[in-house]
This record gives sequence, structure tokens and C-alpha cells, in this order.
Amino acid sequence: MSRRQPATTILALLAGLLAAGPTGGSESGEARIVPRTSHALSAPDAAAAQALADARKQLERGDLDDAAASLDRARGPSLPAEYVGLFEARLLLARGEAEAAAEAARRGQESHAGSPIATAFAELLGESLLAAGDEAGARGAWKLAFEASHNPDRRAQ
Repeated sequence: MSRRQPATTILALLAGLLAAGPTGGSESGEARIVPRTSHALSAPDAAAAQALADARKQLERGDLDDAAASLDRARGPSLPAEYVGLFEARLLLARGEAEAAAEAARRGQESHAGSPIATAFAELLGESLLAAGDEAGARGAWKLAFEASHNPDRRAQ
């Protein structure tokens, strides 16, 4: 019988993924996660985290259909929904659906107010609003992201 790891272990792993990018790699170029914890992830947790890492890499390469398929694999009870939601909003923006991306980012920001991931949603909201032609709204979103940042290095930028 396998023990499930606490949500904080998964959150720490995914926060590191979002902040620093995936580590390692495979012959296919897909990201491979190398957890920096002393605990192994359960198989469903590892598969969901891997699918999210693959989606991130595919999105960076512009492989939008593959990224969408990886996000579908990442959904489920083992992965915090806010991470999948963040990448879904990024995918919408990459597909040129700026208004839909802005709405998804706004929902994520509101749903996770006070959480460090709210800053990432606010930054993405700014990018989405700018792409939609709302420069003033983008500046407001970026200002909010700066003010809400829990990362002293980011605040120093």
C-alpha cells in the first residue's frame, strides 16, 4: 500500500517547476521532473506532475495541440487545479485567444487571492490584456502582480 505524499510536497515540486523550469530531459525533448525531496511521489502524482512538465515544455516550443493533450493528462485529483488552470490560460494566450486567456487568468487570480500563484495569474492577466489591446489594464495587472509578489527577487526587478 503506497503512502500519498502531503499536498505541500506536490506544491513545492510544482512551485519549483513554475519558478525554475523542469530539470533533466529525455531523448524526445520532453521535460523530466527530478524531485528535490526525500519522498517519492505516488504514481498518480508523478504522472500528473510529469504531464504538466511536458505541457510546459510543449507550450514553450509552440506545440499547442500537444500541450493541450498533456494538460488533459494532468487533470485529476492528484494535481492542484490552480497549476493546470495557469497553464490552460497560457495555452489560450499562445493560441491567440487573448480575451479568453484574460478571463481565465482573472478567475485564477480571484480564486487564489493571497496565494503566491495569484501573482503568476496577475502577470498572465497583464500579458493577456496587452495582447487584447488593453494597455492600461495590463499595467494595472502588472502593478498588482508586483505588489502581491511573495518573491523578494521578483520585487527587486
